[in-house]
Amino acid sequence: MMTLAPRPSPLNIPELLHRIFYFFDDYELTRHVLPVCRLWFLLHQHHIAREIHFDETLPTEEVEQVLLGLPWATRLCWSGGMIKNAARIQQRRYRRQMMSALREKFDDFMDNRFLRFRPVTGDGKIVGNRQYIGEGGFYTYGSGGLDGLVQGSKAPLRELLVSGSMDYEGRVAPLLPFLSTLQRLELRLGSGYLDLCGLLRATPSLEALDIRGNCTINGDLGGAHFTKHRGGQPLLLRSIIFGKVRYPQASVETMLTMTPHLQELKLFDVSMENYSFYGATVQISPPQLLAHIRSLSLPLERLYISIREEHMPPEFLSAQLDICPLKDEFFSWDFPREVMQIIQQTPNIITTLELTAPGKCGLESTLHQYLCSSPHLLHLLAPKIEYLVNHMDIHRRLSDTNTSRFNDAPASGQPRIWACSNLATLHLGIHSIGGETPQDPSFKEQGRVLFGYISRVTPRLRDLHLSLSRYLTTKVEQPRLCLDSGLCLLARLTRLETLRIGGELSRQVAAPEDVEWMLQSGHSLEMRARRWAVVASWDAQIEEEARKQDVLQQERQQQDNVQQQQQNGDDQQQQQNGYHQQQQQQTPIIPIALAEQLQDLGRLADVKKMVEEIDSKSGFSYWPELKRVSLFSDSEFGFSVERECQRELARLARAETNS
Repeated sequence: MMTLAPRPSPLNIPELLHRIFYFFDDYELTRHVLPVCRLWFLLHQHHIAREIHFDETLPTEEVEQVLLGLPWATRLCWSGGMIKNAARIQQRRYRRQMMSALREKFDDFMDNRFLRFRPVTGDGKIVGNRQYIGEGGFYTYGSGGLDGLVQGSKAPLRELLVSGSMDYEGRVAPLLPFLSTLQRLELRLGSGYLDLCGLLRATPSLEALDIRGNCTINGDLGGAHFTKHRGGQPLLLRSIIFGKVRYPQASVETMLTMTPHLQELKLFDVSMENYSFYGATVQISPPQLLAHIRSLSLPLERLYISIREEHMPPEFLSAQLDICPLKDEFFSWDFPREVMQIIQQTPNIITTLELTAPGKCGLESTLHQYLCSSPHLLHLLAPKIEYLVNHMDIHRRLSDTNTSRFNDAPASGQPRIWACSNLATLHLGIHSIGGETPQDPSFKEQGRVLFGYISRVTPRLRDLHLSLSRYLTTKVEQPRLCLDSGLCLLARLTRLETLRIGGELSRQVAAPEDVEWMLQSGHSLEMRARRWAVVASWDAQIEEEARKQDVLQQERQQQDNVQQQQQNGDDQQQQQNGYHQQQQQQTPIIPIALAEQLQDLGRLADVKKMVEEIDSKSGFSYWPELKRVSLFSDSEFGFSVERECQRELARLARAETNS
């Protein structure tokens, strides 16, 4: 009797597993996919972003360590900078070594994994049994078959992030022959030219393209050479972001015609000047661009367009919302006041809010009110908004909380806190009032409020980027991330993966005790004793803080006295009272547990308790997920916490030697 072979489970078929787990992020893959079984681990180990940071300003020994890890990296973060003339020859040698490593990595991938990529044909048929379905097409296995896929040592490069004063033609373009496996490309460039046709020809698997900088994009995608190379096949791009670039509108329209799978389109501060690649004059017409996008019926989920030096009326934003209705994500570059009005008028469903409006727009109070009434918000990216740290001072402990550079004093009475306690991403520009006289609050005082508030109100943060303004310090104070500035309060954020503190302030520390607590090796008895000697010097100030009555308590007492003297008058007064009662009912009440945690907000006593937790005998586990830190180097990509702290300790040692 013939016995039929058991039908394989879908969870054991590699092709199906790849399609399923394609939609998982690194966090889910690492914790819930790879540990399941050996097959899942071998098949998806290269899908996790193994990141290295190639910084051209690093010392020689550190660059060599980075290059050793390049063959196994799937994400390359490459940052440039100002290099001394004596080091230029050395840096050119390292770039040649990086190119050689990428070439070897690419050749190994092509030999052992995939022979080549072929887009899906019009009828959707795929022939043969040694093929691997990819996004938008399929790959054919190399000589090693599936075994070569799961057992190969070198992973393909899937993401390239470039930042700094980079010359695209001189540094990035030579790498294009080895980037055919690239799926995500981010470029932060200076002035120069970029051949978009050559870039897209070299990266057929590219799904996300992000180019920002004062550069000019060349290359006509509608030209015969590029069309012949693609063979009439569409681009696989799902996300296109251009910021501050120069690109003809006609070429933008051609590019959109070739991207039928496009889900995200952001063209902000783009200069679409009246020129074409054929020398003809082209009339700029933003409404025409929107009409072209509407005619394509793209599956857009995010759309935003703003033209440089062109006044974009609110109707232009409304037209964009007609094409791509507001869902749970919102992005804006300009006209922020109209943006906030639209957001406030829509149902409270926003989970991602990105405001890149520059500088002094006077929206910090509006943004604060929005955060206090948006419990569903998960990602806030507003690095240039002037958000006042005084809004976080719920106890009115900063001496100048009741004034503002925008003549908009914080409301007295019951304070409001952010309702978005599940916030995972926070990029925020932090500003302050004052800074002109010694009586203004110091950076240390404001730092204890800032770091203490964030660590308590948003405990689930994974990505934190704070841009500090010069207004956070006084003219007589040197701003430093010292122990008493409260940076250690961020140790409560146990889910933190990325920490960056940048901006206009110098963030150097004054002594090793200010930074050693972040190191695994910084908890010896000797180091703890030095820290506690610093903490002991705060006792007098802590006692003074305990005796001082909060300004908020004084305001509440005054309000109680006024309310006792008030009498109910005419109907108009009663209506006003009813309105105020309705407003108070809408104001979220601080939960009891959170109110207790915020009792010492802004005080040294809060920092002292945190140091006690860090140095507790049982051990305090903090930042177990932290991968990238930028506190003192002002690097966009960041480094490990050990490397960042050791670099600052080395600076302190050199300063002590030279003194």
